[in-house]
Amino acid sequence: MVKYDYTALNDKEFEELVGDLMNREYNLGLQSFKKGKDKGIDLRYASEGNENAIIVQVKQYTSTFKVLFANLKSKEFKKVKKLSPAQYWVVTCLPLSAQEKDLIATLFDGYMTSADCVLGYDDLNRLLRKYKDIEKSWIKLWLTNTTVLNRVLNNAIAGRSEFYRERIISRIKLYVKSRSLADAGEMLKKNRFLLISGQPGVGKTTLADILTYEFLAQKFQLVYVDKNIEEAGDLFEGENRDLKQLIYFDDFLGANRLEIETLQSSESAIVRFIDRVQASKNKYMILTTRTTVLRDARENYEKLNRSNIDLSNRQLVLTDYSTEDKGRILYNHLFHSSIEANRKKEIFRNKNYWKIIDHKNYTPRLIEFFTTRYNLEGIPDGVYLDFVMRNLHNPKEIWRHSYTKQLHAEDRFLVGTLYSFGNMFRYEHYHFDSSVDLIPLRQGYESRLRYEVKENGFIRSNDSFNASLKRLLDGYVHSTVDRDKNTRLSFINPSINDFLTHYFKGSREEAWRVIYGCYFIHQIKYCYEQFINYLDGDQYDSESLSLVQYATARGNTLLPTVHIGAYNEMPEESAYHCEMAALLFKIRYSDEVLIHNAPLIVEHLGQIIYEQINGTCYDMLVEIFDEADEDSLVYQFILNNWEKLIINLWPHTRHEDELEKIERLFAKYGKSMAVFMFSAKNQEIVKEVLAEFVHDETSTWISQDEDELEDDGDIGDLKETVRKRRADIYGRFHLKDTDYDEYHYFADVSLERSAERRASRGAVVNLPDKVKDQAKPAADEEAKRIVDELFVT
Repeated sequence: MVKYDYTALNDKEFEELVGDLMNREYNLGLQSFKKGKDKGIDLRYASEGNENAIIVQVKQYTSTFKVLFANLKSKEFKKVKKLSPAQYWVVTCLPLSAQEKDLIATLFDGYMTSADCVLGYDDLNRLLRKYKDIEKSWIKLWLTNTTVLNRVLNNAIAGRSEFYRERIISRIKLYVKSRSLADAGEMLKKNRFLLISGQPGVGKTTLADILTYEFLAQKFQLVYVDKNIEEAGDLFEGENRDLKQLIYFDDFLGANRLEIETLQSSESAIVRFIDRVQASKNKYMILTTRTTVLRDARENYEKLNRSNIDLSNRQLVLTDYSTEDKGRILYNHLFHSSIEANRKKEIFRNKNYWKIIDHKNYTPRLIEFFTTRYNLEGIPDGVYLDFVMRNLHNPKEIWRHSYTKQLHAEDRFLVGTLYSFGNMFRYEHYHFDSSVDLIPLRQGYESRLRYEVKENGFIRSNDSFNASLKRLLDGYVHSTVDRDKNTRLSFINPSINDFLTHYFKGSREEAWRVIYGCYFIHQIKYCYEQFINYLDGDQYDSESLSLVQYATARGNTLLPTVHIGAYNEMPEESAYHCEMAALLFKIRYSDEVLIHNAPLIVEHLGQIIYEQINGTCYDMLVEIFDEADEDSLVYQFILNNWEKLIINLWPHTRHEDELEKIERLFAKYGKSMAVFMFSAKNQEIVKEVLAEFVHDETSTWISQDEDELEDDGDIGDLKETVRKRRADIYGRFHLKDTDYDEYHYFADVSLERSAERRASRGAVVNLPDKVKDQAKPAADEEAKRIVDELFVT
């Protein structure tokens, strides 16, 4: 039997729900009243001759019947006697026995016709099961009912903390209904693809999570993409083709401009994948990104701009919230927060909540921060409001008090170490977005600790890693367990990463302590990007050279990671030289540094075994070859070793933009593709690469256009288009398309199937067209009145 979690609602929402159910069940016209002016009335029906014809008292108690009954007897009975309603009801979310209902009915004898005027937990459950439209409109209740919640958990990815029962319930409780959910659901239903964009902290991930829960509740399987969209490439093949699946790609362009440049997913791969989702009949996709990052990507990603993906009709931009939404978000967080009651009173007193709601820097993320008890340790009583306002004035500083005053030194070492892994850290076959396996994180922490002990006289304590991790969990860090039972750690909130970037940029000493504690080359590279890359003039030269000298002096005690894992095998020594060459090439934005680094880069490039490189090393090398200056030692090294280098790059090309890079390299170094293709061996290598690429492209072209086939002429035109496109690709590399089997690709294509696919559009998922929300923002004065009523106790 379905059970509901009424604690998912705040007290005002619970009161509204009770009104909805009782009005439907008993055909009443109950109205809600502002606290303080209703003499304790929650809901009332006023008849022509009696303004207190029916009074309903709503009690969202989670304690015991004893406490509830004591409150009714000591407080509510006097109010009822004074108001003298014709009929009085008590509704609570507590489970009530028949005897307990009789006790309440006896207490209010003369105002209750029977114990039927007392509704408890089971009665509310019965009414929600009876009125499914009301249940579905209260999305927080619907998603947390036992049946739906189990569906969500069963269809999610085992081990991801984002989809643990407790975390789901916590997120749903804090969610505030808004028009954006209905808009997002409608866009997703219509287009199968939704991009949610907005500034940091406005609620992109929260909205995406709620949408995801809705899909999982309807038996969709979740496919969560970290950074490499190719990991989800088999969704359109074999038995996966017919599965109902939702692809969720959070922060798909990274967190900043630097991350755009190091995306694991190529732009061609992203565009092609989205095309395939839109052409499928049972796949949907949600992506989120920061507004500024999307703007930068549009400037840098030519294919994203020129693709047939119309982002304008598939993008939901989360901008400023309405006054009413801001008030509800603040109230909801305070209601569900475990912070002390006297702190909450500071916000309620003298309408101080308006100072927060009207602040120009208001975001849900900031509200979440200062309503989390962990973040308030050390903040004295009576200054909570000052703390809140100070953080609103300087949102980048919200973690400063906690980081500098609350954390132990070892905790700061661990936080700094986790930060230094940044984005796209590779370990085993995972690409993490600020999420790191426990093993390398411990190695990085131990390296930092050794530095602090040796250079700063720090005295280490026993088992400090585990002790620090335990203190940081759920305050700074959250832990997930992947499907292989490996523990992964990441920051609990993106604002921590933003703060640390700001903090380290303001303290060169602290930034260099992080650098000196690095264990992996990747950490050094990330620290350069965050701490040094933005510097100018002599300071850039000085700190860049210091970093190069330090990394070089460390030698192979700085470890590579590109070689680890079954899918990435290559000799560790080559991996080291590949990563060091990429690091040194990254550090080159002045003549002095460039001249210093060039011979070191060439030395590392010369020690790589190119026949054994993997895909990640390939990416690093192509960047070096593509951007090397024509008068540089690196350029000359590539010219001198051209044949060996280019023949070993070819097997790793996977996408259109990578093929274009290879063509660009031939032009840049004055080499002829035609001459290169004279060799039968070279032809064989290139043809093998193109065969896989063209196969994927052919399947995508057909899938994209299959829905639009209305007669045999359309099928013939599509066949001709496919033949021409394939021939064009092979022709670019002086080859002929000799392996094309038209029957293989078009065997399942038919006018009947095309018609079925057109009919199935939008029929797979049944998201509500309208949730219980405020369809239009209230006018300013009305919004203020609603918010004031919300905060009256």
